[in-house]
Amino acid sequence: MAEVRASLDADMSNKLAEFARACKAALRAVSLYPSGHPAIGTTLGRLTELSAMLTAAGPFMLEVRPHTIHVGEAGPAKPDTAIVELSDVLRRQLVGTLTINAGANAESWRTLLMLLSRPSDEVRADGGIASLWGTAGGP
Repeated sequence: MAEVRASLDADMSNKLAEFARACKAALRAVSLYPSGHPAIGTTLGRLTELSAMLTAAGPFMLEVRPHTIHVGEAGPAKPDTAIVELSDVLRRQLVGTLTINAGANAESWRTLLMLLSRPSDEVRADGGIASLWGTAGGP
């Protein structure tokens, strides 16, 4: 019997894809450019803006699955490259869920993205992403 999967509505699918694109751009910026580069501020600003929209009703949880991300057990109606790539980045660091809390600012995002950009074997050797995030002051 085939598994029946719920799909996100078009609006939430678009928001998830936009968020994934913003994460991808910010991750690239923080891993490539020196800390004062304008691209970092721009991409982190966009990510902060999008996360504020997603958390307007409270914490927003992403469930990381192979090559996709689900919200509330539902996945995007159609594949999106940015969602696949964000899923792959998170899975490489053994992230199964990511809860975005209201008030996530550019510095919080920068810290998280810097951790995600590290080689996964180094992150695991240093205690794993959850431990490093907790040490860095992440909520």
